[in-house]
Amino acid sequence: MEEKRFLKSRLVYLILGALYLLVLIAATVYSLTIYVDRLPVAELPPQGAVDGICVPLEYVRELPDGGWVVDTVKQVNGPWGNRYVISKVRAESVYPVEGDESRVRFYALSEVTDPVVARCSVETFDGMEVRLQAGE
Repeated sequence: MEEKRFLKSRLVYLILGALYLLVLIAATVYSLTIYVDRLPVAELPPQGAVDGICVPLEYVRELPDGGWVVDTVKQVNGPWGNRYVISKVRAESVYPVEGDESRVRFYALSEVTDPVVARCSVETFDGMEVRLQAGE
C-alpha cells in the first residue's frame, strides 16, 4: 500500500516536471521567433552617416516644446538573449555644421555611446523594444 502511494506521487512529480519542461520550451521558441518578428523595426544609419556629434538632419526631430530629440538604441540583456531598447536623447538646441546644411551638431550625443536610429517603423518612446536592421 505504501509502495503504491510512493509510485503515484513519483508519477505525479514526473508529469509535472515534463509539463514544466514543455512550457519552458514553448516559451523559448515563442520568444526567439514569433515575438521577435512582431517587434517594430529600427533601422541603423549606414556606416559613417553619424560622426560623433554630427548627425544628419533627417534623424533629428523637433519637439512641440521647442527641444530636439534623437533616438538611440541600447543593447540590454534579456531572459533569452540580447534585447534592443530605444532611448531618447534630448537637446535644447542644435547647430548646423559649417559647409554641410544637411547635418547638425547635436551636443547631447557627446555623453552617449549608443548608436543613433535612422528611422523606425512606428513612433518611438523611451524603453520601447525593437529589432535592428542595417541601414542602406
